[in-house]
Amino acid sequence: LKELTDALTEVLEETDSNITEAIGNDIKMDQSAFCGCGAKIEDPLSMEGLSPTEKQDSMKPDTSSEEDGSNVDQECTIFSGVTYLGAAAINAPKSEPEIQRNMVILNEQSTDQGIKISVSVPSSSQGLVVLYDANTHSVISRYEIHRILFYARGSADSPEAGCFAFVWSHGDSQESAIFQCHIFRCDIAEAVTRVSACFAKAFQRVPRSMSSSVVSVADMTGSVTTLSEVRTLMYVF
Repeated sequence: LKELTDALTEVLEETDSNITEAIGNDIKMDQSAFCGCGAKIEDPLSMEGLSPTEKQDSMKPDTSSEEDGSNVDQECTIFSGVTYLGAAAINAPKSEPEIQRNMVILNEQSTDQGIKISVSVPSSSQGLVVLYDANTHSVISRYEIHRILFYARGSADSPEAGCFAFVWSHGDSQESAIFQCHIFRCDIAEAVTRVSACFAKAFQRVPRSMSSSVVSVADMTGSVTTLSEVRTLMYVF
């Protein structure tokens, strides 16, 4: 009887030991899985393939250095002799009268506030409109061409004949979007026609699903011909 009791006790102790070991292994596996999930957490910007610069407020000067500016590698046309008059928030992004009204106001106030820049207009809807400081050639700001909802040029035979503007949508969703109207003036009014042609060329490559967001392309005249081996054209007015 004593031998039977000892045998049962030994079996029970062995069973408890196995159960404890199994529970311990489960706890280790759970902890490992949890740590593994935590190790895979990434910055949402890096997951989307975006850089922090693309999310900066375009109303504020970009602090990018000249080295950063050299990273904007795209087929484009660069226009010098342009003055950035400023930007204004608007409620109706496709209202040309509102854009023209802001154009008049900023053009009249630009005597002391205008910034001399160069404008890079991409040849593709996947590119960026880039503003460079005319003196330092550093990047001031960037605007995705597919976020530009409206383009307009100043009225002919008016003080705004040398001006052009575009409305850019800033925000992660349609509900939170802020519409900014950016206004520019060419030193030579006739240059606006060529600037408009470059924007029209970029807009024509916008996918059909996005074509409804592009307005006034039909009003832009002229064309820009680039050779296949030339990546960048530069015009100084």
